[in-house]
Amino acid sequence: MIWALIWGGETKGLGAYSEYCLADQRIAFKVPTALSREDASTISLAAATAWLALFSPDYLNLDRTNAQGTSVLVWEVAVRLSLSLQRFRLSNVIWCETASVGLYSIQIASLYGFDVVTTCSPHNAELVRSYGAKYVFDYKDEKVAEEIRKVAPNIYHVFDTVGNQGSSPTASIAARLV
Repeated sequence: MIWALIWGGETKGLGAYSEYCLADQRIAFKVPTALSREDASTISLAAATAWLALFSPDYLNLDRTNAQGTSVLVWEVAVRLSLSLQRFRLSNVIWCETASVGLYSIQIASLYGFDVVTTCSPHNAELVRSYGAKYVFDYKDEKVAEEIRKVAPNIYHVFDTVGNQGSSPTASIAARLV
């Protein structure tokens, strides 16, 4: 599977939709046999989106070189994901779908040493723990915002990729931005 733009991809007639192409191994990865090509094709976009949301200067711009002691809150992972990062008594929140971007965000944040706190359905608790979440709360709990604030009391930014009528207001309440 190709992880980057291949020469000719932007020019009609140069074989961008070919079944096979030659590519440098640094921009490709082997697709496990248990994964379909269709599922594998989403990996690079979802992982890149998660990475950019966490570390790009245009988004949260988190310091991945100094993550120790920084908490990450992941909200409603089975439906949405949010990350809250404590730094200097401030935190950042990412709120997004978990199907791919959310779970990549958990993994990436965890790999960089952020303490991931999450909410999800009880059914998905073990899944998000396996992806790196340190603390898991039931997002349907009426007091979940209070519980989140005990773990990450000062949420600084909210990144909402869910974009429905309830996601931003709920994230704002959890983050005490309203």
